[in-house]
Amino acid sequence: MVEMLYARYEIVGGQVKYQLLINHLLGTRQEMIKCIGSRTIRHVVESLVRNEGIGFKEIAKAAEIAALFHDIGKALQYYQGRIEKVKKEGTRLSFPYHEVMSSYILASAFQSLATSPLTPPWLCSLVIQAVLLHHQGLRVLDLEALSSYELKKIVQTDATRSASNLQKICMEITKHNSISKESKVIAEEIAKISRDIVVAYDPSIILQYYDLKEEDRVKLSRIISGCLMIADVKDAYKAVGDIATRYVKDIVKLKY
Repeated sequence: MVEMLYARYEIVGGQVKYQLLINHLLGTRQEMIKCIGSRTIRHVVESLVRNEGIGFKEIAKAAEIAALFHDIGKALQYYQGRIEKVKKEGTRLSFPYHEVMSSYILASAFQSLATSPLTPPWLCSLVIQAVLLHHQGLRVLDLEALSSYELKKIVQTDATRSASNLQKICMEITKHNSISKESKVIAEEIAKISRDIVVAYDPSIILQYYDLKEEDRVKLSRIISGCLMIADVKDAYKAVGDIATRYVKDIVKLKY
């Protein structure tokens, strides 16, 4: 039996606070839709895509996918398997490098699909970059870190359970009628290749989507990454609260 999958779990002053992973993915998606659709951000995005032959709708769809899958790496058993220790010690469940794992899982699905789930295909690179960098406001992640031994360990720890966890979270995603057909295709592909994903970690799968060179496309990826950072923090704070840092307070106060 697959247990509940957590996006957050902490014990503060004897009080348990948690958020289920499926709720956080769906909640961050909703926050992203509001953030990217705000008047100022939409205006900037529309000005950047003017020469790309696409409109705001295509960028918004890519942003929604980035939000829906941004923390899917947390489903890996390396993280979820720590929950009993957290309960015993009264601490907090941590997810080191989970943004890399989420990027790896998503990029693996993009690579596996016969055709690109997004049109034009460079939007897949935008999504991967946004997911990979959505915690840059909290910590700096350099490309050399993508090849660390720790990442291989994260992927391969209890591979059978990790594959089962990925199948479970993807099945939960596909149950929601509000998500796009592209999101459902991606979730179904992750579930399908879940056993292959956890066999071995290959950073080149991520790096092949780290190829945006055109200035406007790079700017768009950073905008989506910034919106994702905001959406992520706002949803998490509403669910469980957090340490009252100035960083978190300022984001929670933002109005779209």
